[in-house]
Amino acid sequence: MEERDDSWVLLVNIVDADAAHPVTQKIGGTDEDREVIELGDDIGLESSTHIIIFKQADEAIKHLTLYERSSNISFSRAMMFINHLCKLAAKQFPNVYTRSHPNGVENKNINIYCSILYLGHPSEEFLEELEEGKVSDLRITSDVNVLRGLDAAAYPDFIGTEIKMKVGHLDVAMSGGNWGRVKKALEYADSLEAPFVRVQFTDVSGSSHTAILSSDTKQLYQADKYVKKRKIEGFGNSLKTAFPVIHEGIRDKMLGLL
Repeated sequence: MEERDDSWVLLVNIVDADAAHPVTQKIGGTDEDREVIELGDDIGLESSTHIIIFKQADEAIKHLTLYERSSNISFSRAMMFINHLCKLAAKQFPNVYTRSHPNGVENKNINIYCSILYLGHPSEEFLEELEEGKVSDLRITSDVNVLRGLDAAAYPDFIGTEIKMKVGHLDVAMSGGNWGRVKKALEYADSLEAPFVRVQFTDVSGSSHTAILSSDTKQLYQADKYVKKRKIEGFGNSLKTAFPVIHEGIRDKMLGLL
């Protein structure tokens, strides 16, 4: 990890012995040029990815994060690793992560740890597929506290609520299209203090998609599909699948995207 004035730069590196065996082949080669690299208990496929987390939180108290897309380390997998480090930190520094009991019980403390959730800026691809497709279902989702007058403690088996919105042709047209209808649902959700909106739609090919958006940030929740992507170029040679330390060239080009 590298700490900068305005950000932290992390390199996540893994060796996966269960990965598929890589196969190499010469361009225009024959079967004799084909080589299979056997993986096993003593050798695995090494992969790495760079993650940059900015220290300054935005208006929604969220931290902008840049992630180097890796074919072998998904963003969700990288976040699982970071959350694992958060739990290890809580065990390593118990004095920092121990709090007095919230109900004021004497001589009793609780242990806490950090948990990171991630939101993604919607990509142009998502907005295009949504706008050109057909919305089949649109729901505002929340916990039971969104129901006015309901004593949640009296109904312990209730874990959530859903409010279904109209998605007919006229309703969508009056909202300015599919994305306009989703934005209206996000406005309703925000006014109800409901955290999420879930939209289901079919694209022009007939494939079905589901996306969950956060009502306060209007961003995709806990998903790396449809997240905004930018290509970094200018490397003279092809990059390796993994690096043992932070690659300054990749880091600088990621930072240059802002």
